[in-house]
Amino acid sequence: MRWIIAVLTLLGALTWAQSTKVDEKLKSRLSQGGTVEVIVEMEGPKLPPGQVRQILIRSLREQLQQKKVRLKVKPIKDFWINQAFLVRLPASQVDELANTPGVARVYENRRVQLPRVQVQGAASPGGSQWALERIGAPQLWAAGFRGQGVRIGHLDTGVDASHPALTGKIAAFATIDADGNATPSSPRDSGEHGTHTAGLLVGNQVGVAPDARLVSALVLPEGGGTLAQVIGGIEWVIEQNVQVLSLSLGLPGTWPEFARIVEQVEALGVVGVYAIGNFGPGPESTGSPGNLPGALGIGATDQNDQVASFSSRGPVRWGYPYNTTLTKPDLVAPGVDLVSAAPGGGYQSMSGTSMSTPLVAGGVALLLSAKPGTPAATLEQALLNGAKPLGDPNSAGRGLVNLPSALARLGGQAAQPAPTPPPAPAPQPTKPTKVLLVDDDAGFSPDTSPYLEATLKALGVAYDRHEVVRQGTVPLDKLRGYPLVLWILGEAWSDTLSPTDQQNLRAYLQGGGRLIVSGQDLGYDIGDTPFYREVLKAELVADDSGSRSLSGLGGTYTLNTGDGLPDQYYPSSVQPLSGAEALLGWTTAGAVSAQNVVDSRPERVKEKNQGKGKGKAKGNDKNNNQPQVQAQSVAQGAGGVLASFGAGRVAYLSFGLEALPSAERSRLLQELFNRLLR
Repeated sequence: MRWIIAVLTLLGALTWAQSTKVDEKLKSRLSQGGTVEVIVEMEGPKLPPGQVRQILIRSLREQLQQKKVRLKVKPIKDFWINQAFLVRLPASQVDELANTPGVARVYENRRVQLPRVQVQGAASPGGSQWALERIGAPQLWAAGFRGQGVRIGHLDTGVDASHPALTGKIAAFATIDADGNATPSSPRDSGEHGTHTAGLLVGNQVGVAPDARLVSALVLPEGGGTLAQVIGGIEWVIEQNVQVLSLSLGLPGTWPEFARIVEQVEALGVVGVYAIGNFGPGPESTGSPGNLPGALGIGATDQNDQVASFSSRGPVRWGYPYNTTLTKPDLVAPGVDLVSAAPGGGYQSMSGTSMSTPLVAGGVALLLSAKPGTPAATLEQALLNGAKPLGDPNSAGRGLVNLPSALARLGGQAAQPAPTPPPAPAPQPTKPTKVLLVDDDAGFSPDTSPYLEATLKALGVAYDRHEVVRQGTVPLDKLRGYPLVLWILGEAWSDTLSPTDQQNLRAYLQGGGRLIVSGQDLGYDIGDTPFYREVLKAELVADDSGSRSLSGLGGTYTLNTGDGLPDQYYPSSVQPLSGAEALLGWTTAGAVSAQNVVDSRPERVKEKNQGKGKGKAKGNDKNNNQPQVQAQSVAQGAGGVLASFGAGRVAYLSFGLEALPSAERSRLLQELFNRLLR
């Protein structure tokens, strides 16, 4: 009897050990069968501190090769940093793989996807001086510490190295493929998030450490990739001898996948700086890797030193492998409405812990330029001890980053910055000589054109009106008679821009015309057409943004309020494609719930429920219910896109101008004139 109990106990122990090796989230995927890609993490010792990095990396590589012979499958890729292999195999074989001696853990090579970037709007160069001043960067610059001699690792969507703020700042660039292999290549940004975070790190006028150099890895091409790409990117930037790692991405919740990586980054002498997440304001809302023990997790504050509502809060209740509760974030830094570089040479404002993180990483570069060779743990402790307390540690951690105070704790001294020169006089508003106002609202009542006519009169702009329902298609020759065309779609949700309209507008823009097109359902109707993607250079993210408030281009704007026409039921969320930039960002302050929005047109509700629109929203993938690694910028998408086409320029607004109060409508239209005509 005793031997039976012993055998059962042994079998139970083996089953328990195996169950802890296979990630719980992976188990649900295995039940579906088929082929899976998994990352097999092997057991391995912790690295000793204080060793030469290249010797440690060589040792890790050698240990990994010895462990490879234990596997009965051929790995696709080796990862020395976490002693792991990428393996593709049938789901039925994962349990056997997990039971291989030396295997510590098996988890899925899950998809990684950036969320829709909320852009507060286009901006002028000059950066967010308030944010740089708030962390004390100018005092270190005045003492001669500008990040010289420091390399910063940057994992993102890429970077536009030709941007004036970033010229000469990229020391190395590589594209990381889906298996985690790095290929050195010419820098490029497959989105816009990477150029923005790069600017905050090292950009002229907009960055914390303008004399530091960036080692940038494109790990999420066009916003999507794999966990293996992220791991491969971390490995590659460390191999390029970076001293700082800036990681503005993460997964909501607690993810042990990052545990050994965070430990090894510090052991290799690199200061890792990680976004804590944009999943606030509730408690226990943090994301990995910023919420791991030993990770320097960064939250976001606004201009009033208040923790941003979106910034994730602690505590963090860890199960495997820590079984502990942590206070998070560790530090906070400005992350609301920060201006930085945009692909194509422009500037734009974004919010998120994605923006706070490079401010801190750039601050570490300043400290290293003042005190070269300082150990990573010592730098982190100086930042923590020098922070300005802001209240609840589970909202603000140890407090707001204070670089002069951190430097003092390292035995250095900052200086008073030179007085800021007075700002240049603001440019005078630009107005077109005459506008063609195209009323293309399908004849719905109330008419939208009076709202725009009143605004044009208030701005002192002459105009002619073309009513499509009564006068028919606008001929190309007529379009060419005006320097700017203002095309208003009102409540139209089908046949918004006919093929003839699209052809004529394409030719008008190629000849140097300027176009403003405004309508909530344009993406829903023609979002899959070449005109939408090639001319407007936009992609539909969501048919309804979920918000009625925007910011950017001179202020905030709220739909369906004041003396505006309350006709916005589906103001869309969009994102710019290559060659375009976001104009306005939807804000969480204007969030609405579905039960508070009742469409007054049953026929439109019926069509939308039947999915008759041709524009497929990128964010509406019902099959993608996995948690995803996200760039930590507030994610509701843009409400407008500015693009060049041929010799012309076009501003596309994914909402109706008529719904804005008259003062806001006048302000926004003047801003658009300035952008299109200067």
